[in-house]
Amino acid sequence: MNEIVFRYIYEKEKNKGWQNSRQFRGYIYKTYNIKDSKIGTDLYIAINRYQIKKYGCSVSPDLYIDLSKETLRRKALIRKAIRQERKKGRNR
Repeated sequence: MNEIVFRYIYEKEKNKGWQNSRQFRGYIYKTYNIKDSKIGTDLYIAINRYQIKKYGCSVSPDLYIDLSKETLRRKALIRKAIRQERKKGRNR
């Protein structure tokens, strides 16, 4: 595949979210009929690097992580309660 086709696909797909490289390679195969998995992987890596540089993380369609202080505190309390329940079960 030449550089022009690579750049075209890269520019067209760089802002879309992908769950993983396998899904991306399947999409590339169906849409652009590119069967070489190395090319799909190279495109996926280039797109991920772009997204990390621009957005600070990889764009994923179903992944949203809430890192607010309140959420982190609540999750820590839940983990603590689970650990305490396990200890109670062992001591019985």
